Amino acid sequence: MSYMKENLYKRLVRELRMNVENIWDMFHTKPTGDFPPVYITIPVEMIDEITDRAVLRTLESASQLMDKYSEIPSLSRSSAAKKLGKTAKTLREWEEKGALVPVYIEGSPYYRLSDIERLNEKKGRMT
Repeated sequence: MSYMKENLYKRLVRELRMNVENIWDMFHTKPTGDFPPVYITIPVEMIDEITDRAVLRTLESASQLMDKYSEIPSLSRSSAAKKLGKTAKTLREWEEKGALVPVYIEGSPYYRLSDIERLNEKKGRMT
């Protein structure tokens, strides 16, 4: 499993675990102070439905993350600058403004081709 996919998998498992724990906390109240514990009767179907919704939300979130990060960044800063007809300095300025987000691999910035193509399309509409 690639490093990126492994991180997404770990994030998915952590988010799913948190969702299930939140459901448990909603139904399992702890006594506070002098008050006795509160017991609420809830049909199993309702717990199943709430759990299913939490799982679906988590899976939808994971699917969006996978879509976003499935493309492997392959363009170095100089290659991306060349494709855009800009300088590496310009790309760094765009990064500072948040217009372009690099992925650092072993300390060097790399860009997704789709991000560079998107910027090229914007540039084409401006001229």
